[in-house]
Amino acid sequence: MLILLNIGNTNTQVGYVEQLGRITKLESLPTAELSPAIIPPGCEVAAATVVPAIKEKLADCRIFWVKDATEFNVNFDLVNFDALGSDRVANTVALAESGALPGLCIDCGTAVTFEMIDRNGIFQGGAIAPGRMLMARALNDYTAQLPLIEPDSNISVKSGCNTAEAIKLGIESSLIGGIKEFIRLANMQLGDGVRVVAVGGDSRMVFDNIDGIEDGGEDFTLRGIMILWELNR
Repeated sequence: MLILLNIGNTNTQVGYVEQLGRITKLESLPTAELSPAIIPPGCEVAAATVVPAIKEKLADCRIFWVKDATEFNVNFDLVNFDALGSDRVANTVALAESGALPGLCIDCGTAVTFEMIDRNGIFQGGAIAPGRMLMARALNDYTAQLPLIEPDSNISVKSGCNTAEAIKLGIESSLIGGIKEFIRLANMQLGDGVRVVAVGGDSRMVFDNIDGIEDGGEDFTLRGIMILWELNR
């Protein structure tokens, strides 16, 4: 069995592959709880992480890390690969494999990341922005009176009549407006007709508010990790 790990700042997604090319089971756990104990003996493991301390925590485990890959289905020559987050590498690889190019992946997690590939399979970079929870925490941490607002699935449709409603609307409109603007920039840079895929915990908000977005599925990043493992084993 192959175990796939997408280790984020907040949560870790675990995928199990019993038949090559097909993820048969998904689980999630807080990244703080991740330990070698979750890896059964005899299993191969492929992983992406944006948390450097996790690599030390799992140092005794035999793991294929995404950033150790040398074979790709995408050309990364335009960017400093060493500085590129492993989750963004996995998303780019999955984007190239999943459909027509040019393409744009939007991963709506703790941070919102954007990955672009042109029609020739060359990674063109992207952008990184704060996600909803980061924006909420920043407003709470760096002001004297603004409360911490927990994002929820109910999207605001009118102006806020109290502080909490105003913060919620401000965060949601900033996120949606920023994503729309980056899609516009992607079409300017790559040419009209860019295929846009959204993934991550806040992707539902994107689908509900922006037309023409493709659902990458909850295992999108894991699929990228699996593809890289297959290319490099």
